[in-house]
Amino acid sequence: MPIIQRDWTPESADEMHKEDWFAIVFSVIAYISLMVGTAMSALLITEGFIILIIGILSTVIMYWIIDPKLRITFGSRYDHFLFEVNDNFIGDNSEDSGSRSMREFSPHWGATYRPTKSIAIYGNISSSFQTPTTSELSNQSQKVGGFNFDLQPERLKGFEIGIKGVLESPNFQYNLGLFGYKIYNMLQPFQVDDANTDEIFFRNAGETNN
Repeated sequence: MPIIQRDWTPESADEMHKEDWFAIVFSVIAYISLMVGTAMSALLITEGFIILIIGILSTVIMYWIIDPKLRITFGSRYDHFLFEVNDNFIGDNSEDSGSRSMREFSPHWGATYRPTKSIAIYGNISSSFQTPTTSELSNQSQKVGGFNFDLQPERLKGFEIGIKGVLESPNFQYNLGLFGYKIYNMLQPFQVDDANTDEIFFRNAGETNN
């Protein structure tokens, strides 16, 4: 009898086996390692790449152990935004033409594990970013033209883990989840202490957790 069973019948796949417990342990290691490793690697921290490799290896092992019961998804999105302004008004003796280029690679990891046909354990890690609008870029408290080169796009990192399923008797569906999101460089409106204007300006105001 092999140490790790990989050939499952529909009947045996609907029962908990030692392979399921191995997969649960490796799923926790994989999920934490991928989440932490991705965040640290994005900041170019050397240890982050090592943790990310551990997460990838744990995912491969988990998938090999429990292939028929596990589904893994990976996706990514690449955005490139270019803002340009041409200053054709020369009466103020100021050249305010310029451009802003904002780009981001946003990966997404997800996994769903079904120890039985009525239970699903899921998790995902995602990231995204949002650029300032042209109004937010052009409104500057220094009362100058052109774009605000200090204003950066918002970046979001998030995760979600949970379990959902069906109880056959009584007929009851449940879904328990835990999620968290962190926004970096969050855009916040502000006003200056000037009685001659009520204009709203924008700046990056740090981080927020949800």
